[in-house]
Amino acid sequence: MRQNLFATAVLLLLTVTAASAQNAAPLPSPIAAGNPAMIGPQLLIQTSAGDITLQLDNVRAPQSVAHILSLVRAGFYNGTAIYRVQKDFVIQMGSWGADGKGRGWNPKPVPLEANNGLKNFKFAIALPRGDDPNGAGPDFYINMRDNRELDQKPDDPRSGFAVFGEVTEASRAVVQAINDAPVGGGYGPFGASAPLTPVVIRRISVVGDPPPPPPPTLPAMTGPQLLIATTKGDIVLQLDAVRAPESVAHILRMARMGFYDGSAIYRVEKDFVIQMGSWDAQGKGKGWVPRPVKLEAANGLKNLKFAVALPRGDSPSSAGPDFYVNMKDSPELDQKPGDPSSGFAVFGQVTEASRPVVQAINDAAVGGGYGPFGASAPAQPIVIRRITVVGDPARPAAPARPAAKPPAR
Repeated sequence: MRQNLFATAVLLLLTVTAASAQNAAPLPSPIAAGNPAMIGPQLLIQTSAGDITLQLDNVRAPQSVAHILSLVRAGFYNGTAIYRVQKDFVIQMGSWGADGKGRGWNPKPVPLEANNGLKNFKFAIALPRGDDPNGAGPDFYINMRDNRELDQKPDDPRSGFAVFGEVTEASRAVVQAINDAPVGGGYGPFGASAPLTPVVIRRISVVGDPPPPPPPTLPAMTGPQLLIATTKGDIVLQLDAVRAPESVAHILRMARMGFYDGSAIYRVEKDFVIQMGSWDAQGKGKGWVPRPVKLEAANGLKNLKFAVALPRGDSPSSAGPDFYVNMKDSPELDQKPGDPSSGFAVFGQVTEASRPVVQAINDAAVGGGYGPFGASAPAQPIVIRRITVVGDPARPAAPARPAAKPPAR
């Protein structure tokens, strides 16, 4: 369905491209044709195949340029991919991630600027669009030949695709190499034209803009560590007994009494949270018994990826046995300013060495059907054999139960 919607959104470009590729030869040009010098900001596209610089023209295409700049400055393109390489025709990017998932077309009201005097010559950059000529999604394409059939027709002001920039001379070798590389990767709406080796767009930035602030990180934490021995591998948590003393004390008490032994990771909301504590490996609840644990969500620790926090009930100063691992930055789970009863208290984080194990759990198949979040339960149950406090004396194994006597006959 997503591919069909996307194909509809770029119907005009697809229709023209199919006809031109098969039936129309490029218009003859007695002299080398090209666009005039362009005036405006430059974009730096940092890709896994090399850096590409685009010279934009905000004099002739002010609204097209403003549209693209707004998406660049919002970080929309970071982590996307060049997903379509129609060799010697166009290279397209914008709305598909490096994971082969769509990020949404979401057209914006951008007046069609296809009559601005800039033409779809080789290395010119232009906006695809849907049926509405005065709308544009996040995509843009690079012409890999002179595509004059994509220009506005003199008698049709609703036709054509607006050129708003071009690849700089120094970057054209990188773009040509992308054009010439093997395709057939199979992802995105044009699978046969997807680069065989994905070309990841690490970041697009406006040349001259100040660098973005560094992403938030968790501070160093002081306190004990927990070792979670699971059937998927061992996980070590670094707790913060300074910033979250009551939350840490609560979890340590549960670990030392052996509550978690034999339980399971029962909820994996992919790229959101991994939760464990109150359900066992057979899908039976071990009991959510809330304790009067003071809400420590204002302790300065944030729900960033790999931070560990306490879920709670309706009362802010309560906590059951559960805890969760954030699998993305989730500021919506932090305490809101002015509302001391909101948020979830972070009390630790997954150590660097253990993060591959946690990521593998996040990426594993779900749909096991057990527990309160059956669709998010791991398809292959992940058993927590034991949680121990690193440095504690070894906890004795649970005494073996005597074998049941056979019934008398």
